[in-house]
Amino acid sequence: MGKAVNFGVVYGQTAYGLARKLGTDRGRAEGLLAGFFAGYPGVRRWIDETRRGALRDGSVGTLYGRRRELPGLRSGDPAVRDRALRQAVDTVVQGTAAEVDELAPARLHRSLGPACRLVLTVHDSVLVEVPAGRAADAADRVRRLMEVPPPGFTLPLPVAVGVGATWAECEHRGG
Repeated sequence: MGKAVNFGVVYGQTAYGLARKLGTDRGRAEGLLAGFFAGYPGVRRWIDETRRGALRDGSVGTLYGRRRELPGLRSGDPAVRDRALRQAVDTVVQGTAAEVDELAPARLHRSLGPACRLVLTVHDSVLVEVPAGRAADAADRVRRLMEVPPPGFTLPLPVAVGVGATWAECEHRGG
């Protein structure tokens, strides 16, 4: 339920949409959204500021500077404009997350050394191949490197690290 509310907030989901997703009534969904925003008033302020800036500029930017033009913001059709406002908030959140996901592997590649090989990234996972005798040291180093707050962030990002002979073993052991 919490995940549905969190993602619903980012995607601009209404109480009606959240109620449908959760299989509950609209009043309960309104209460969940109100509770979320009461607990995290800065999120409401940020969403409102992002929407105001998008309407003013016709575009939004990610934390690291990528811009997205949203022509629907200038539409006279309220449904088109509302969709563009939801896209504005989503673009900043998802676009910045994608940039953070790109920064960490680059930092790992530069820091792990020639015996370790960055194999691939999938969503928010990074697969690193290391000699078996260096697995524990590499896991600790990966955790420390990945938890460093990216530029513009003040809090570290929690990281789960798994070690195993296969990717499946790594996911099972690391969480």
